[in-house]
Amino acid sequence: MPHYLEGLVPAVREFDRTWQQLAETLDEVGTLDPQTGAVEIHSEARMREAAVQAFGDEEGTVFAEALLQIARTGFAITYVEEGGTNPIGVPWALLIDERVPPEVLHPALLDEVGIGPIPTPETTRRFLESAYPGAPAEFLTDYNLERLNQIAFSGTLLAGPGGSGPPPWMLNPKVTIKSPTEAHLPPKPNTLDEVIGCFQTSELNAYLWGFEICLDHDCGEKLADALLTAGVGPVVNALKGVVDKTLGGSAATLPGVSAAAATAAIKVLGGPAVAALAIIAIYTAISIKANNTPRGVCLQCFWPLLGGFVWWAKGR
Repeated sequence: MPHYLEGLVPAVREFDRTWQQLAETLDEVGTLDPQTGAVEIHSEARMREAAVQAFGDEEGTVFAEALLQIARTGFAITYVEEGGTNPIGVPWALLIDERVPPEVLHPALLDEVGIGPIPTPETTRRFLESAYPGAPAEFLTDYNLERLNQIAFSGTLLAGPGGSGPPPWMLNPKVTIKSPTEAHLPPKPNTLDEVIGCFQTSELNAYLWGFEICLDHDCGEKLADALLTAGVGPVVNALKGVVDKTLGGSAATLPGVSAAAATAAIKVLGGPAVAALAIIAIYTAISIKANNTPRGVCLQCFWPLLGGFVWWAKGR
């Protein structure tokens, strides 16, 4: 790790512990049925207490309410393999709450749910009512479906043929601090190609509280090194290409998982993951370095219902 970032490691470790403790508590107090998408909260009081402990009184209360919104509306289960294995789902709240950054709702994610850039809200509604009999009424309103259709249309235009063009979240570049002596170091040969290969063979999982991408040790190191040397822009654009390709049916290759399940996972979770990475890349790199074990690392992120991302690394 570059010497000028080593001083940040203790603070990053403390943040990581805070978010991980909250996620573990939420796993205990809430249950997600992967077949129906229904959510049950066993103890609202404990959930609120954990959120307040992590975020403070004001923000913790808001975060707890966002989780309860997820619980009330449940998940859209977009894909379940034959035999009921490897279900893929996305919170209905993510598709209803206007505080969710539009860039999270990548066209691939919307396509997986059944929303495209062309159909009218009425056409979309008829399909969705048939595909998701339990979809919440707030999701199926004319206003919400028109909003999602427009996001899908705008995202498709920005992606362009073959997934080229800037992703929406890169239209407002972020300023990052670089070492004067290391700012212009060239990336290692084929670093981005290696990172893309890692992303395509990663493990993606969704939970009540958010989602994760798990990498082996070497892939975690390659992603962290790429973020610190190549910079966030090239890495994010390269990973975005992986998500865009799923619109054309190109599947990732996850060990032990079918091509269809892998494609569904990339569509649903890839867009939010790349959006989160674009915003807090340097923190992500330090967190990976601080938590990577011989078995690897999992990048975990709460669902961005409040308009922002909380993202950390956990050792496998």
